[in-house]
Amino acid sequence: MCPIKRPLMAVLFAATQLVLIPAQATEIMPPFTNAPNGGWTAPGGNNPQLSVNTVSGGYQGRADVLGINTLLNPALGTYGGQIPVTGGVDSQLTAWLYIPQTWSTSASGIVSTQMTGVMPIPGYTFVYYPAIGFSNQSGAGELRVWDPTGPLADGTQSYDCNFSANNCWVDLTTPFKYDEWIKLTIDYTVGNNTVFLVNDVGVYGYANDLALLNPFVDPTDNTPIPGFGFSIAQISALVSDAAYVAYWSSIPEPSSLSLIGLGLVMIGLSKNRRRNTADNGVG
Repeated sequence: MCPIKRPLMAVLFAATQLVLIPAQATEIMPPFTNAPNGGWTAPGGNNPQLSVNTVSGGYQGRADVLGINTLLNPALGTYGGQIPVTGGVDSQLTAWLYIPQTWSTSASGIVSTQMTGVMPIPGYTFVYYPAIGFSNQSGAGELRVWDPTGPLADGTQSYDCNFSANNCWVDLTTPFKYDEWIKLTIDYTVGNNTVFLVNDVGVYGYANDLALLNPFVDPTDNTPIPGFGFSIAQISALVSDAAYVAYWSSIPEPSSLSLIGLGLVMIGLSKNRRRNTADNGVG
């Protein structure tokens, strides 16, 4: 079944609720150092294979790079790893994915790799699995998100998409460049929404309408159930017809950090200069 197409403006609405672009949230993604040590285990999924390793010397100008090498055990299944995290409202998971030009079509093999946040609902067996990543499964390379709230292929809204035969992947029309690192974020925002961002721009979102799962919650109250949030961060890759290596990084490139720091310094200097000018009576 083909994934559902959604334009950029889909981020503005999820079901009937406005999804807001989040402000700065607390980052809870742990560094990708010393993997698979430090608590990494096999990811969830079909025939899970623990296959995450910190890349010695980094990759494509970045340190702290996690490599998912499906060549280690080339067989159909889910490769990668997952690690425990803790994050409630106003927390986020962020990682950078390197997307090579060779992935632009499925001619050399189908590629599907994603970052997933595991969000169990306290007191229930139901679990949300918001995910964002890349795939060329449809032939051309696209970014995509997993929306566990639906809508389903027939256009109806569903809150059991994880347990249905429907495909919850939504292909995005978000532009991106190949042979570059792409920043991907899953943000659990104030207001009980999940928002997906690409390079810090909100591209899709949905409301975590937990009232449908808890009869003791006022259906008009969008307050999060206590304890709901991220419990596991998962980085994975799916193998269907050919093996490949997916590279993820957990920190921004040093040059970006330097530019941000420089910008803050310049803003501070500009403010001090204006303040000094005012104090000296210069108009």
